[in-house]
Amino acid sequence: MSLLEHALRIGSTGRRIGARERTAKLAVAFSLALLAFSWSSSRAQEEYTLGPEDVISITVWESPELSRTVVVRADGTITLPPLGDVPAAGRATSVLARDLEREFYDVLRRTLQVTVSVVQFNSRKVYLAGQVTAPGRYSFERIPNLVDLLGQAGGLGANADLSDIRIVRREGENQRTLTVDLTRAVQSGDLSAVPPLQPNDVVIVPASSGGLTAGGVGGEPIYVMGWVGTPGAIPAMGGINLMQALSLAGGVAPNADLTKVEVVANDPAGSYLMRVDLESEIRSGSGGPILRPGDAIRVVDKDGFGEVALGAAQVALGASRDILNILAIRDILRNN
Repeated sequence: MSLLEHALRIGSTGRRIGARERTAKLAVAFSLALLAFSWSSSRAQEEYTLGPEDVISITVWESPELSRTVVVRADGTITLPPLGDVPAAGRATSVLARDLEREFYDVLRRTLQVTVSVVQFNSRKVYLAGQVTAPGRYSFERIPNLVDLLGQAGGLGANADLSDIRIVRREGENQRTLTVDLTRAVQSGDLSAVPPLQPNDVVIVPASSGGLTAGGVGGEPIYVMGWVGTPGAIPAMGGINLMQALSLAGGVAPNADLTKVEVVANDPAGSYLMRVDLESEIRSGSGGPILRPGDAIRVVDKDGFGEVALGAAQVALGASRDILNILAIRDILRNN
């Protein structure tokens, strides 16, 4: 559904709004749709450069025993028998293919034809949370602009506040938060204030003041992304901790790394990033830090395989963690 179609749907089936507000929503949505087309059409084409977590297929013609589907590791290398570890990150797929042909010749003394294609573009991923139709993780061959990203997420929620979009960006061990007034940028026609997205950005579209959020609870929800059963927004109940929030998001997958859970805290003085060792917190009898409305949680996987097995992982939750999830939900129900 396009942004324009979504705005029309809001006007007919969403909350009751005045004619002036409906007209403004339609104008903004229509402008967003046009901008998405013009922006995406003007992007220069360039060959994809491989990065960590990308999943690539290596096809060796007439030697299927040498073909593999591999993951680019965090150190930028791949393992390919009989060559061993081969540098891959920072190289275009065609360059890597020619390098592999030379290395195969050096080892096997045979001239082979190699093709490299990308199965999953995991090194260029963006996380989207908040008032959008389909929150979650998105991977791209080329990182889109903010408007394109919102369009690919199926459009906006009925209470989306485009004047206060937050982009949380990690820079080494630090992070900073960029605030984007997309409504003003579209209405003025000046897009220079809209920053281009970068890999691993977390984009949060908050709810407008007075709107209803997940579960019908007023105010901004808590956003959960990554290796959980149901990524998206959950109600910001008073005083819930990190473990309880993950329980409400459907629990965590067996491959989730609970020692490195990331929380972007929504602090009035400025957002900041926390990395929480939830396993240690649970062993000590704690459920992790108390969360506030607007906080964003990201659960990463242990092995750096992106989301190759995410579909199965969402179904096959570990039994021990299921027990923790049930106990946490029980505690929430007792205290609210």
